[in-house]
Order: sequence, then C-alpha cells, then structure tokens
Amino acid sequence: MSSNFWPKQRASRPNITQNTAISTALTNTSNLLSKFGGETYQIRVWSTLASWLSVGDSSGVTASAGSGVPISANVTGEYFAVTPGQWAAFLSSSTSTGFFSLVEMA
Repeated sequence: MSSNFWPKQRASRPNITQNTAISTALTNTSNLLSKFGGETYQIRVWSTLASWLSVGDSSGVTASAGSGVPISANVTGEYFAVTPGQWAAFLSSSTSTGFFSLVEMA
C-alpha cells in the first residue's frame, strides 16, 4: 500500500464546491481555482468537457494541454489525493461550452 493512498472515497463528505462555466473565453486558458481548505485531503473532479487538471503548492500553478492529469468528459467523478492549502488549475481546449466542477471532500 502506498503512503499516498487515501481510502476515503465512498465515505467522504462533500465540503466546498467550485463550479466554473466554461465558455469560449476560457478555452485554452489556465483557470485558477480557490485554495483548498485546511481539512481537504481529497478532491472530486467532474467536467462536461475534456480538460486538464494541475495541483500545486502555490497560486502560480497552471494547467496546460498535455501536462497534468487528463479529465475525461462526462465521467461520474474522479477522485484525487491532495494536501490542505494546495491550489488547482484546469484547462479545456474544447471549442464547446460546458462546466468544470471541483469538490473538496472532508
């Protein structure tokens, strides 16, 4: 078992939700989300469009196509282990409109 394994997925409680509408103005632009809370060790990510997700330790984190974690469109939700106080950014290169959602799990 890896030390990064966080087996909370099925019992986690949704805490803070960050929903972002993706329009053509946000296409090909890295979008910074708010800093994670002090008790956030796991996030759930969902998007209606194919996207890229990056998580980092400062507000300078950026997402770019081909780097970070690819997020598939319309997947029920993908879970990732994070550290309290980190930041996330996402990017979608789609020309369609849609939504990106990140939920901090507690």
